[in-house]
Amino acid sequence: MRAEFSPDLMKDASVSVMTDFDGSSEVLLISFAGVGIGVGVPYFEFLKILRGVPVQKMFVRDVYKSWYHAGLKGLSANVDQSVEVLRGMIEESGARRVLTLGNSMG
Repeated sequence: MRAEFSPDLMKDASVSVMTDFDGSSEVLLISFAGVGIGVGVPYFEFLKILRGVPVQKMFVRDVYKSWYHAGLKGLSANVDQSVEVLRGMIEESGARRVLTLGNSMG
């Protein structure tokens, strides 16, 4: 599932993508989460460090911990479908420049 950015949804395992598209920047930064620490749903990564950065943001996580091969929960079933879903979101953002960030699995 995709949701607009909300701190209340960060632990919701049904949310695999959170967006913060405010249209004020032509730059979109996509943060891909790693596998996480321990048991449970991986965290959306880099939220705090990116808080004051004046770009549009998309936070992506693989709740299945399958290196994104099983898709994005509620949005896609495999890597190819995930690419198409993310492309659509990038278009929706109106960004002219896209940056990606991730660590480990991300």
